[in-house]
Amino acid sequence: MLKAQAAIAQARLDLEHTRVTAAQDGQISNLSLTAGSLVSVGMPLFALIAQDSFHIDANFKETELAGIHPGQEVDIQIDMYSGQPFKGTVESLSGGTGTAFSLLPPQNATGNWVKIAQRVPVRIKFAPTDAEHPLRIGATATVSVHLR
Repeated sequence: MLKAQAAIAQARLDLEHTRVTAAQDGQISNLSLTAGSLVSVGMPLFALIAQDSFHIDANFKETELAGIHPGQEVDIQIDMYSGQPFKGTVESLSGGTGTAFSLLPPQNATGNWVKIAQRVPVRIKFAPTDAEHPLRIGATATVSVHLR
């Protein structure tokens, strides 16, 4: 009798582990799971694109950063929606250039010194968008920060 109850309890637990619930609403992308697939712990099965939490990492030249700080309003134009204006807010500025955090930073092996303005990532959070203009990861955007 106890053995049967333990088997039922284990079956219920196993069934609970077959449901995957997301922490927030969103859209599934890059789904690599098919019926009958075997999965293991830590194996990526899909990407969840969280709804209403889009941002842009705009790479400004270091010479363009004067006056940019968190909280400023931003006008956004996305190439896929030509003529449709979007709004955003500067969320943060990176603590270093994009190349400073790369796996293999560029090294000047020739001994010649060429001064190149580095790019600094600026994170811009989108204001909520309408359902008629769904955003896509990787889309090209042009941003204009309202300097004050």
